[in-house]
Amino acid sequence: MNDHNPLTDPLTGLSSQWHFDVIFDFVFELADRDVPMTLVLFEIDGLATHVAEGEADAKQAALGGFGRVLAEGSRKMDLTARHGDERFMCLLLVCNVQGGMVFADRIRAEAEGFTASTGLTLSAGVAVYTGDMKERDDLEAAVKRCLEAAQLAGGDRVGVPQDVTD
Repeated sequence: MNDHNPLTDPLTGLSSQWHFDVIFDFVFELADRDVPMTLVLFEIDGLATHVAEGEADAKQAALGGFGRVLAEGSRKMDLTARHGDERFMCLLLVCNVQGGMVFADRIRAEAEGFTASTGLTLSAGVAVYTGDMKERDDLEAAVKRCLEAAQLAGGDRVGVPQDVTD
């Protein structure tokens, strides 16, 4: 008997990537109706290299630990999911880019106990829907670029769209 619920990630208890994708497809159209929409993408910096081969339990513990921090720090109206193997995506409705930055910084602060105990750091990217984004993939690509910029700058920080920092 398989008790797995396809809506939740079994390790973290957050939404599964499949559930996230279904909801995101549905609500993406709201952004064209002036409902602010922000994505935040988190990644535990260097998790793959920090946890040596054969230490799957340590990796699972790190992912599960951060998943719990994220679950406790998110609003009920936010959709928070494990995204791929080592990333976490948060869909924040009725939230602008500044609110997304505050959220990402707050989650990073709440994760200090987790990061201190593991020796790992946490980076995030924040991107907001703009009118020129025709598909949800455009918003996802923007948040991935922001996360990559944060990691290229040394990690342990929040990356935001270029025009926010100008």
